[in-house]
Amino acid sequence: KLITFTGAAATVTIPTNASVAFAVGDQINIAQLGTAQITIGTASGVTLQSNGSKTKTASQYAVVTCVQYTANTWLLLGNTST
Repeated sequence: KLITFTGAAATVTIPTNASVAFAVGDQINIAQLGTAQITIGTASGVTLQSNGSKTKTASQYAVVTCVQYTANTWLLLGNTST
């Protein structure tokens, strides 16, 4: 799945598996097509791990990928920033 943003800054919140039954290995791709950063957040009980604890897109046209590797634990990959 690819989610794109072109307008104002926004937050994508990853839900718990109790709310949405993502499978281990599922991916969510997020593209910042506009100039405003996108923040990746989590619902209570969900863990997001990333290099340097970065949870935002870096700049216009940045793409990040969230991969669930265990239930309620996601890895954030790609062009991230703080």
